[in-house]
Amino acid sequence: MCSSDLSLILEEVGDVPLLMERCQHLCDMLALPYPLETGQREFVATVSASIGIALWNGAVDAEESLIKAADRALYEAKGSGKNRCVLSSQES
Repeated sequence: MCSSDLSLILEEVGDVPLLMERCQHLCDMLALPYPLETGQREFVATVSASIGIALWNGAVDAEESLIKAADRALYEAKGSGKNRCVLSSQES
């Protein structure tokens, strides 16, 4: 199994529940088994993705703070079982 970390930068997100639904759908689609063939054998690859999301809300004063908030959310997603999305609370 392969695990991936994703960073997404989105502007003007008006529907946070829809954003979370779409991100989870992305995780679910990536997690589908993917059959691969090499010269002598076949095997099934599986991938999981953890996504940390931070939204710009005016309370964050710098890009670095936004990146750190997304990173905290990413590690929360990984720590809670991987293959999921977590929205940052953006607290310092």
